[in-house]
Amino acid sequence: RVKVSQAQMVYVLSDISAQHADTEDEDNIMRALAVIRQYPGSNMRVMLLRPENRTVAIRCKLKPSMCYALNELKASLLAQANLIPCFASFVVNLSCRGDLLYKGKIDP
Repeated sequence: RVKVSQAQMVYVLSDISAQHADTEDEDNIMRALAVIRQYPGSNMRVMLLRPENRTVAIRCKLKPSMCYALNELKASLLAQANLIPCFASFVVNLSCRGDLLYKGKIDP
């Protein structure tokens, strides 16, 4: 379904609306291990829902740089928002679509 052999980066993304975060993380770890087994040299990022499951992924021989936990990322962003004035405005402005800004659909 995908051309992993030709990809520069492989992303294994979690379903953030999954009812069982641990099961979703286990499935993503297994998917990542399957890709690594078939394509050992591929660059990969694995999104996990719970920070505790990042240690599970590392114990399963995934590189620590490959794995990140969504909740951990949210907590880091919140911490930065408290340390840096106007950080939230900065992030929102980075994520706005430029074409909507230029068409006058979003006030600058």
